[in-house]
Amino acid sequence: MELSDAENRKILEIFVGDYYQKAKILNTNNFFEKPSSHYKYLVIRTGNAGSLKVKEIDISFYSYTNKFLEDVNKLFSEKAPAKFTIYEKIKYGEAKRRKGSTDLDVEYTNFSIRHSQSSDLIGGLEKFINRKIEAQQLFHEKVTYTITPDEGLWKLEETELKDGEEAIRWKHYPSGTPARNYPYTEFSPNKNTLEYSRIYAFEDYSYKKIFKDIPSGSKLYNNKEFIIYYYPGDKLDPQEENLISAKNNKQLTLFKMDLPIIIYKKKESTVE
Repeated sequence: MELSDAENRKILEIFVGDYYQKAKILNTNNFFEKPSSHYKYLVIRTGNAGSLKVKEIDISFYSYTNKFLEDVNKLFSEKAPAKFTIYEKIKYGEAKRRKGSTDLDVEYTNFSIRHSQSSDLIGGLEKFINRKIEAQQLFHEKVTYTITPDEGLWKLEETELKDGEEAIRWKHYPSGTPARNYPYTEFSPNKNTLEYSRIYAFEDYSYKKIFKDIPSGSKLYNNKEFIIYYYPGDKLDPQEENLISAKNNKQLTLFKMDLPIIIYKKKESTVE
């Protein structure tokens, strides 16, 4: 049965919000310090009639260990990478409800990139914030998301298209599906081939919804001196009560504000 426009809008409104996924960092050779992080965000907003606007943000903040940098310099004199690397890729698309279901079909048609490298944390952040985003580039990808019981999203299907035709397709199933009791992926490198692979612990296709009182979805970096938050959604009113605070906010001062990055400098402890 075909849904009315009002019913369709009501279903679409369920998806509106900000979502995050903290990707696991493969660090078997201790390349990166523990504060390093890699996040993926979905920002979903109301679009034109019967559709939504979607941004998928992929941002990583890597800090190499001093040992790794020293080892590289020993082998390749003065060829070690910069201490800090920040990389952001944003895909832009439009979404509609999949016909006959409550799943959301997103068609991404372009993306932009910005990044910075620096031996200094604050210098790298300033370069990243002030760097002009590279011109949006065209590409074509379709992704289907489905709502999970905890108000999050699961990336159910993704397809790369070439010249308007399906080139490669993946379908990701969570555990407890009729076919298997563990998460797995169907992979179709072409229309005539279907392969299967298990979804391992370092792979994740689920997104949690960001609520204002959950800072874990926004902490990009945290060391002894600084805490850095990344805000994927709309620009916030820079009032103290509206900021996602650290666990003990009284021990922090706002060092710099330039959204989507917020940097707190920790106060030095004092002896009473």
